[in-house]
Amino acid sequence: MILLLLMLFMFFITMTDSYYSNTRIKVTMMINNNKDSSISKDDDSIRLNKCISSLSRRGADDAIAEGRVTVNGIIATTGSRVKKGDKILLDGKLQRWEYLQLKAKNSKINTVLEKRNFQYVKYWKPVGITCTSDLKDDSNIIKAGNFNLFPQRMFTVGRLDKDSTGLILLTSDGRVNNAMLRPTVYKEKTYIVELDRTPSDQQIKQLADGVVITTISQRERAKEITAKTRPCKVKRIGDSISRKLEFVLMEGRNRQIRKMVEAIGCNVVTLHRTSFAGITLKGLSQGNWMELDEREITIIQKALKSQKDNEKLDDIDEE
Repeated sequence: MILLLLMLFMFFITMTDSYYSNTRIKVTMMINNNKDSSISKDDDSIRLNKCISSLSRRGADDAIAEGRVTVNGIIATTGSRVKKGDKILLDGKLQRWEYLQLKAKNSKINTVLEKRNFQYVKYWKPVGITCTSDLKDDSNIIKAGNFNLFPQRMFTVGRLDKDSTGLILLTSDGRVNNAMLRPTVYKEKTYIVELDRTPSDQQIKQLADGVVITTISQRERAKEITAKTRPCKVKRIGDSISRKLEFVLMEGRNRQIRKMVEAIGCNVVTLHRTSFAGITLKGLSQGNWMELDEREITIIQKALKSQKDNEKLDDIDEE
């Protein structure tokens, strides 16, 4: 009898251990599955503001907050994430976000640029964006305009100050900077500039005739250059007490307009570029970009055609 009870007790212990062991395995598997599911979900999703390629991240966030963006027919909220197959509309227009993401993911670096189709775009730069391709800089123009989603590496043609706004060109064609900015080629650049005080007619004439300024040449190891600016077109916008001026320059020394304005005893409040070499902001709004049209591409092609391979690049820093 005692032997029978002992055998029953051992059987009970064995079955209990087996039960708890299986339970622990099942629980562990459930936890791991949930973890894997969570990771997969996070990996497959992407922030909505990265999917609106025609707007900067900041511009996309504003559009989302204003209720202009829908995902699968539902008005999106700030911080939303989307995944493959989601239908995104901005102002009722379908966004090709998956196409751009796929191109960026699948593209491989090709050192022979001549075998590829180059990309040329114009961008309305907002205040606070830095014309740099350094991704460590949170304000860099590449991330701000979602140009990092392009299959080719994009960079600016010249630059605008962080505090300046307006037209900036970007391209994947390394020849364009030299063709459009070399000092022997004069390309008109138009700016609307607001001063902190009303300039006199005499001061405006001074600016147009040229003033002596000191600028830094980044092409010559940060060498200081003190020289008179070339004659340019400067006119007042509005009535006789208006503080707004239009500048049309042919040269591009570092922070040139700001230095010129300081030379007559004033300061720049806002500086906005409206055109460069015949390419304008037409069709754009702040923070948006678009590909150059046929006429604008022709301007680039003519510049490339006239470029001399042995010509050295001089100081190309923009205002």
